[in-house]
Amino acid sequence: MKTNTSNLAMLHQLSQIYSEHEWINLENYPNVITEDTNSISLNLQCLQVIKVWIEKTIGLPIEYDFPYRGYLDEDQQVSELLNGFCLKVNGSKVVFIPSQNIDITSCEISQEWVDLPNWAGDYYVPVQVDVEAKYLHLWGIATHQQLKQSARLDSLFRYYHVGIDRLNHNMGLLWTSCELAPLPRSEHIPNLAAVSSTQAQQLIERLLSKSSASFLRLTLSFSEWGAILNSPPYLKHYLASRTPKVDAPPIFTMLQELLKKEVSTLYQQWETVESFINLPLPSMSFRSNRNGVSKLLREKNYRGIPLETPDQIKVAADQLYRSQKEINVPRSITGVENLVELMEKSTNETIRWKATEYLWTIDPEHPKLPMRRIRDLGIQFATGSIALMIAQLPLDSNRCAILLRVYPVSAEVYLPGGVRLSILDGSGDEVLLGAGQPFEAISRSEPQDSYIQLYFVADRGDRFDVCVNLSEQQFTEQFIV
Repeated sequence: MKTNTSNLAMLHQLSQIYSEHEWINLENYPNVITEDTNSISLNLQCLQVIKVWIEKTIGLPIEYDFPYRGYLDEDQQVSELLNGFCLKVNGSKVVFIPSQNIDITSCEISQEWVDLPNWAGDYYVPVQVDVEAKYLHLWGIATHQQLKQSARLDSLFRYYHVGIDRLNHNMGLLWTSCELAPLPRSEHIPNLAAVSSTQAQQLIERLLSKSSASFLRLTLSFSEWGAILNSPPYLKHYLASRTPKVDAPPIFTMLQELLKKEVSTLYQQWETVESFINLPLPSMSFRSNRNGVSKLLREKNYRGIPLETPDQIKVAADQLYRSQKEINVPRSITGVENLVELMEKSTNETIRWKATEYLWTIDPEHPKLPMRRIRDLGIQFATGSIALMIAQLPLDSNRCAILLRVYPVSAEVYLPGGVRLSILDGSGDEVLLGAGQPFEAISRSEPQDSYIQLYFVADRGDRFDVCVNLSEQQFTEQFIV
């Protein structure tokens, strides 16, 4: 009973501070949301709680959940495709976006919920889920029109990012609007190009060949992917044709294990960056081969941005704050502490990576930095070989951003032209961007590159292969997140 009393007191205090928000006590819904929940089950569990809560507490009827309720057999199958769920509340379509992020300065909404005619909502509500404290926090409202006019679309990963300042925080307005009348969407959603059954089958076969949930949405162009999702028969056919995932075979490198501070002997070919560039004295004769990468990783600048003096660090942090909108610029910029805040709290993956790389440059031993591993691949060129670095940055409990970088291991500081870094999905097929362009980086001959890199977002359990090629030489390693 002590836990219940403490939880009720905390919720009462929060509801006093943020009186316009909605707070749902999960202790009233025992065993619905558990601590070992994943992103798929989180959608379904939040759906159960919020549906009952709206009907009993708000007193509004709910007509259906998910776009094709009653047509598709399982809600879970749809949850595997997108984060979020839709409830039709007294005729208004309300899309809820659950997240276990502590930071609520912005919300990330899959493009499908906004730009597909059958999926788009009238209103969008971010839901903060705190499993340990046992509450759901409904903290804002955006209309479809607001998203189209003021949210930032990340066209590479297909997410709308909406900042806290763009949301209305009076949840009572949502229930009043739903009670009075459905709100027609003010922004027109163009119809998708028609796809024949033959074309749809070809697209579905391409989707079925993929085993990575993160890359699945990016396998096709948005119009092709949308043509499947927006058609109940095509979507049902695709979901019915999917095969369940199997456990990863032992040939995969487990990324979480690899990036621990103490690494298993299974991954002894991978080293920390610090040990890679600081060889012990017995290896001094071998050290000269690593002068190039050592010089690059020790430079106190990031792509021409000087990061050596306190004033230079403050300027770089200030510029980084001003290049994003999710976090307000502090009145006083101190430097490293601000970079840590951006690295941990920004919802913009590019900003988070830049802050992380600034910190790697300034203080590679900083305790808040994610672990990096590097490996000499043994791919030889005229003056040395090539090394692959890998790092990951947690985004939430189920997703992480992954950085891959290829360096020269030689006295030179440049890669030879034609080094190719690419990603394969769990089926061994090249990951393609929306227009069919390979997701790859290739080093140039003129001007030469000191390194090449790729970064992407993956879900827990995703599999991917990293490939590095130079002429006829190739390195491939398989990973599971």
